[in-house]
Amino acid sequence: MPGDFDHDCDVDAADFAAFQACARGPAVPHDGSPTCQDSDFDDDEDVDVTDFGAFQRCWSGEDHPVDPNCAN
Repeated sequence: MPGDFDHDCDVDAADFAAFQACARGPAVPHDGSPTCQDSDFDDDEDVDVTDFGAFQRCWSGEDHPVDPNCAN
């Protein structure tokens, strides 16, 4: 599921912490880890405000299932 980095079927504060660890800004490449690759919603090799917008759309809150199409 998009944004669900800890694979518990929701997107919440734990997932935001993982996303935040990858965010470096525009044109600054992420470290290539699986979490950072998943955080790069637009596949441009960085994690920036565009990716954060997609993450926000996926936010469901703790114990609330994420919409599998949220990043679209």
